[in-house]
Amino acid sequence: MRIREDPEVNEGWWDMTHYKTNLRDIEFNLFEANDGAEYYGSGEFSEVDPATARHILREVERLSVHEFAASFEDADRNPPVFENHEVVLPDSLKASLAAFYDGGWDKLAYPVELGGFGAPPSLRWAAQELLVGANPSAYFYVSGGLMGLVLYMV
Repeated sequence: MRIREDPEVNEGWWDMTHYKTNLRDIEFNLFEANDGAEYYGSGEFSEVDPATARHILREVERLSVHEFAASFEDADRNPPVFENHEVVLPDSLKASLAAFYDGGWDKLAYPVELGGFGAPPSLRWAAQELLVGANPSAYFYVSGGLMGLVLYMV
C-alpha cells in the first residue's frame, strides 16, 4: 500500500490488513466451474447446502481479512519464543487464534457425528485457502482439526 504524506489522507489506513481475498473466484470454482452445487446438501454433506456453504465462506472471509490477518505483521516481527519450558506467543497472535476457536471454525473439518459442520472437502480447502493467505503461521496453529480428521478416517 502506498501512503501519501498528507496525514488527513492517511487517517485510518492502519485499520486495514494486508490481505485481500478473491471470494468470487473461489465461489465460481466451487459452484459453477466444477458443479459443486450438485453435491452440496446431499449424501454425507446434507448439512451444508450451497446457500450454507456460501454463508460459511463469507464468514471465513471476514475472519481471515480482519481477526486472522491482523496478527500477520506483529507475529512475523515478534516470533514465538521458547523459554523456561514455555512457548510465548505475541498477544496479537493469541487474539487471532482465539477468534478462530471462539467462532467454532476448528469444527469445520469434522463430520457431524464428531460435532463438526459436515462440510465437503472442497469447502474445507476453500476456507483453508482464505486463512492461509491471511496468516500462514497462525494457520499452522489451527490446522490440528484437519490432522484429527485424517486420524478419524484411518
